Amino acid sequence: MLKFTSKRSLQRVMKRVTKTDAGPRRLNPTAIALLYYLDSSGPRRATVMAAETGLGPSGLSRQLAVLDEDGHVERTPDPDDGRAQVLSLTEEGGRAVARERARRVALVTDALDGWGEED
Repeated sequence: MLKFTSKRSLQRVMKRVTKTDAGPRRLNPTAIALLYYLDSSGPRRATVMAAETGLGPSGLSRQLAVLDEDGHVERTPDPDDGRAQVLSLTEEGGRAVARERARRVALVTDALDGWGEED
């Protein structure tokens, strides 16, 4: 059995488990990360998202176009600057985040099935 020496080592294993089994999801890992980001941070302008996530403007734009097309995000005028847009999760985007979280919990739970408390 694997022994975890730190929280970080458990996080590395969990990351490997959840990334290697894509399962039935349609969204790529970057798109899912952007949905998580919007879920935790709230509505944001794309320029702020790029700065805070480290994604380049063109890559972010491509990801957001797919998320918008699939109904996961919506664009509304920025109340502070009508020329800009603010992106936020739609109800479908929130459901996608919830589904992905449940999928990841199930993957980790299944991976740990049969482990004793000491493991």
